[in-house]
Amino acid sequence: MRSVAALIIVAILAGGAGDASSYVIDFEGCPSGTQITDQYLSYGVLFSGYPAGDPPPVTWDYGPGSYGSVLISYDWFSAMKVEFVDPLNPGLYLPASHIEFDNPIDSEVDYIVVEVFDSNGQLLYSYTSTSPERVIIDLGAPVAAYMILDDSANTAYVIDNLETYTPIVFADGFESGDASAWSATVP
Repeated sequence: MRSVAALIIVAILAGGAGDASSYVIDFEGCPSGTQITDQYLSYGVLFSGYPAGDPPPVTWDYGPGSYGSVLISYDWFSAMKVEFVDPLNPGLYLPASHIEFDNPIDSEVDYIVVEVFDSNGQLLYSYTSTSPERVIIDLGAPVAAYMILDDSANTAYVIDNLETYTPIVFADGFESGDASAWSATVP
């Protein structure tokens, strides 16, 4: 019963089917220096510094007419961890099959090393993004438990407009067609 309740709550949080744009985490409304950790837990996303014990990432507001509010590591250069979790039990991963985010800076070149891991800590995907770029990671199955973002060339980096997709998979194998669902596996 708890799994069904979790699914219903996730569906309510998601706001319905079909509009992936309503699930974009864009950090707007956060003043510069706001530490970001569990503010987006209702979307199944947690942020932290990496390695464990490093300060969490913070927002930086470039202001209107520019990039707006974006997410940076606590010092612009260090790594950050983004986890995909059960909103009702953040100690459990709800792996994503699709991840997108912006590496938006266009006034200079910023590099982001993106590494995606499964729940056992096995590297699934590695990519170096060069700004400006929309990073799109399509793994084909819900296997991404977390990702580590890091600056590879001491250029500093920012991210914005994070989206993920985790399909709803029922016990009979049915997968939800809603490409914007945040979900759990229902036994």
